[in-house]
Amino acid sequence: MRSNKEFAEICRDYTQVVDDIARKERTPGHSSAVLAELLRLRSDLERDIIDYLSEAEVESPKGP
Repeated sequence: MRSNKEFAEICRDYTQVVDDIARKERTPGHSSAVLAELLRLRSDLERDIIDYLSEAEVESPKGP
């Protein structure tokens, strides 16, 4: 994360979305549409993180 600002930003966004989801789930009468959008966004960010990590592994594979 320290060497890649884009990846660090994705991780910060992910943390914020996870925190927002937790707050929404604890709030009585929360909007299910907002929660659904946050869950979709979390899924998108998870995919971005996995893609980034996969690309980083290909660029610098570990030896046996």
